[in-house]
Amino acid sequence: MDIAFWVWPSMAAIVVGLLALDLAFFGRRGQEISLRRAIGWSAGWTALGVAVTPLLWGWQGRKAAEEYFAGFVIEKSLSIDNLFVFALIFSYFSVPAAHQRRVLFWGIVGAIVLRGIFILGGGAQPGSEAARARLPHHHAPRRRSPRHP
Repeated sequence: MDIAFWVWPSMAAIVVGLLALDLAFFGRRGQEISLRRAIGWSAGWTALGVAVTPLLWGWQGRKAAEEYFAGFVIEKSLSIDNLFVFALIFSYFSVPAAHQRRVLFWGIVGAIVLRGIFILGGGAQPGSEAARARLPHHHAPRRRSPRHP
């Protein structure tokens, strides 16, 4: 799959914009969020994520759309698992319900930033596949094949 460079900063800008929109306009009141409202927002953001699949299918083809959707389902299931961890942390530290949304938001932002740092750092490791792919072919470490008697 060949992705033009401009797509990556565009995607980053969209994600940052949606996070800013969520924090600035939807979570502004600092009040406790009802279960009904939380389910509504969760369903809306999930629908937005799922709606990317047909767009990706039309732009990059079936394989890219299937890979995206598989990753989306995995990340969604992991985020649901994290809800239990957040509930335990909020309970242990007695975080007031009115502040939980903001704490959760900044926790997610921190996780995204750290994930980006780790991905970039891992790609910069001298022995990594990404680093080998950037090296000219004649400088890449050669793998020796086992000798047969």
